[in-house]
This record gives sequence, C-alpha cells and structure tokens, in this order.
Amino acid sequence: MVVAKIRYEEGSYEGEVNEGKIPEGNGLFEYRGDDENGRMSYEGGWKNKAASGLGTMRWQNGDRYEGEWQGGLRHGSGKYFSKSTGGKYEGEYENDVKSGSGKYMFNNGDYYDGEWKNGLRHGKGLYVWKELNEKYEGQWEAGLKEGQGV
Repeated sequence: MVVAKIRYEEGSYEGEVNEGKIPEGNGLFEYRGDDENGRMSYEGGWKNKAASGLGTMRWQNGDRYEGEWQGGLRHGSGKYFSKSTGGKYEGEYENDVKSGSGKYMFNNGDYYDGEWKNGLRHGKGLYVWKELNEKYEGQWEAGLKEGQGV
C-alpha cells in the first residue's frame, strides 16, 4: 500500500490508498466543519473510500464511536459515547443501528442489558432503575416492556 494525502469536497484524507488512489487500509479522514452528519473525523480501516474494519468516528458534538465498520456504517461490535446525555452503549450494531445484544448505561446509573432490534430494546432484557432500586427482567418489543417480567 502507498500512503497519500488527498483532498475531497467533504474533507481531507491521509493514509493508505490502493493503485487507483482510493482510501484502502488505515488512515485518517478529517471532515469539513459543515458536514451534514456533524462528523469531525474517522480514523481506522478503509475499503473503497468507506470506513471498514476497526475504527473511531468522532462527531462535532463530542460523541464518539469505537468499533467495527462495514461499508461506512457501524456494523459489528462497538462502543458509543454520547457527550450530551452522558450515555454509553456497548454492544452490537447492524447497518448503523443497535441490533443484537448490548448494554446501554445512562448517566444517572440506570441501565438496560439485553437484546436490541432496529435501535430499540427488543427481545429478552434487564432494565435497572438505580435510584428507585427497581428492575424489570423480561421481554421487550419495539422499545417497550412486553408482558409481566420479573
């Protein structure tokens, strides 16, 4: 692989490229300040000018995702940190949304640990309200408790 510095309309890239000067391998992409998705930078693996493999995306609002990517989307295992809410998610993603198993921790100590689908709590999971000293363990559907639980 060859290392190059390339300017694009949406920002600049520095890292490994293939023979066609397309980002492939490891590199850093710094987005312009007016990125429509609020992205600031991505550092990690690339394939065909898209985030692929392991990498870290940082947003202008202070949010950060560290984990696996495929085709420019969060896909696989990763950790997401929300600066504005103080929330943290560690788990699986599919096509850029929470899907599979994962744990979301709220800044007040509450947490949900269980299954996700389309970015919502879905399937078997445990939700703990720390300050209330209460919990619900059971089924979830589209983000809502389903049934009695324990």
